Amino acid sequence: MELDWFCSSEQDAERWKDTDVLLAADVLYDPDLFEPFLLTLNVLTANRGSQVAILLAVKIRAEETFRKFQITAESMGWVLEDISAPDAIGKVFPPGCYSHENCHLFSVAFKSSTR
Repeated sequence: MELDWFCSSEQDAERWKDTDVLLAADVLYDPDLFEPFLLTLNVLTANRGSQVAILLAVKIRAEETFRKFQITAESMGWVLEDISAPDAIGKVFPPGCYSHENCHLFSVAFKSSTR
């Protein structure tokens, strides 16, 4: 199903209402996309609180870019928790694609589960 971060709506929330897990991978390369991405998460998880698990697989290529994402996420009410397990990283990030250095898996949650 296509999902446009620049115009997510209640219709998208309705289409994705039965989703239990949202997985985003390799989406943190352009700071101009951070806010639309996080706003889309707002739409998809509104009124569902902790019923939706959000996982974010990230290869941190530029610390400054990742830090900008953290700041943007925090300013919008999101909390990131690094749940990477060193022995599991190779399963999330297949060998041969690139070095596993700086690869992380984050759980993403809204600060307040009462939204």
